[in-house]
Amino acid sequence: MNVVLTGPKGVGKSTVAERLAARLGLPWRETDALVESLYQAETGRRLSCRDIWREHGEAEFRRFELEAVRQAVAADPCVISLGGSTLFQGEAVEVLRAGAIIVLLRADPAVLWERVRDRGMPAYLPDAPDGGRAAFVARAGEVMAQAAAIADLAVETAGLEAGAVTAAVFRAVADRLGVPDMTAQALGDRLRQHDRPPPRPPGQPPAAATDTGESSYGRG
Repeated sequence: MNVVLTGPKGVGKSTVAERLAARLGLPWRETDALVESLYQAETGRRLSCRDIWREHGEAEFRRFELEAVRQAVAADPCVISLGGSTLFQGEAVEVLRAGAIIVLLRADPAVLWERVRDRGMPAYLPDAPDGGRAAFVARAGEVMAQAAAIADLAVETAGLEAGAVTAAVFRAVADRLGVPDMTAQALGDRLRQHDRPPPRPPGQPPAAATDTGESSYGRG
């Protein structure tokens, strides 16, 4: 069984997923990196996700993204960090939900804007006098709303650094599996058993968790 981290761009998915995977002794897979590798294998060119989207359009990008999700899931058990809008693709959701606990990382979109504006803007942002801020904030809200309708768990990241968010995700997953006092080794072993717990009832929000800790956000 996999643990999947989702949320808008800049929320820290990749940073937390990498840390969580190391703690659990599991592989870490990042779908954006897989998209870029798949594109290079098919075309012989190395482009970023942003440039693949801009050069070839959304439909072609989604084709690579779906295959990236399939490859990531095949590494089961592992920890997967998703591209921000992956859960808008219904087929990808079906693939992920078949064998994963999905965790939404939440944050204030205005705070996320401050994080991402100097790292390279998402391809979907239009040219605008505000640099795309309004479009980014709106899209981040849409991504969190979509993920909240699908995710099993939600972790609020406001005021927390990466170590704290990783600890909160760890505890939330352990609680979801019904054994909240697990060690990292035990939780990793539990995920290797491949038995996903029942999905939450329709209309029920994802279970929330927070924690405190140390370190700082990086990519994701």
